[in-house]
Amino acid sequence: PASCFSATPNNKSNWKAINEVLPSDYYRQVYIDDNCDDSNTKTKQSIPWDVGGPQPCVKNEARTGVFANKSVLDCGCGLGENAQFLAGNVGRARSVTGFDISQDAIRRANEKKTEESLLSPSQAENIRFRVASCTTLSESFSSSETFDIAVDSACLHCLSDEDAMLYA
Repeated sequence: PASCFSATPNNKSNWKAINEVLPSDYYRQVYIDDNCDDSNTKTKQSIPWDVGGPQPCVKNEARTGVFANKSVLDCGCGLGENAQFLAGNVGRARSVTGFDISQDAIRRANEKKTEESLLSPSQAENIRFRVASCTTLSESFSSSETFDIAVDSACLHCLSDEDAMLYA
């Protein structure tokens, strides 16, 4: 299996390793690695960007009310923790659409949305997840789909300089 690592600005050598395989293949391996199994959430840290809940920066921004009654796009949503938090907590968003390049992450996000009972049924209905690449968003979203605000807490910093330009 591929090793789990984070490609941060201080660790740009890992971008080369990610780009040697298709990004979707890399992320698929990360999410299906036995150490990433949801049955033991205490050891789930083998997914390097997963903090076991919503990202602290998203929680802090939510307290300001910036997401209240907004349509939110969660970029690189992974397991969907930010989306679930935004749909069900303080400063609740009107709707949240999360996307990730990994089909396995989206599958698990949808499972968590219904299984963990953190949301009421109406809150869960306000979250949608889909497979999409941040470098080809126009292929995955129609021009009629609009969002009031976008959240990226774990996507941009994992991109090569070239892919970051496509994402911007």
